[in-house]
Amino acid sequence: LVQPGQEVICEASAHIARAELGAHAAYSGITMRTWFHPRGPVDLAMLRQMHAPDLGPFFVRTAAISVECTHNFAGGAVLP
Repeated sequence: LVQPGQEVICEASAHIARAELGAHAAYSGITMRTWFHPRGPVDLAMLRQMHAPDLGPFFVRTAAISVECTHNFAGGAVLP
């Protein structure tokens, strides 16, 4: 879903951000940006602000948004 030079957005304590230790960058050449919520839910207003469309070769484009359900580091919370 995400090509080298693009980004994925996820919650700051999501498994791919906290437990994969940067493997996304090392193996795939992708970057990650995060939002924070103590229980992991998606804040659609925040995602709209964070989403970066294709703005040309000098900007990182958002290619995917990762949402965990159940959220491991939020105590196994089931997200709506």
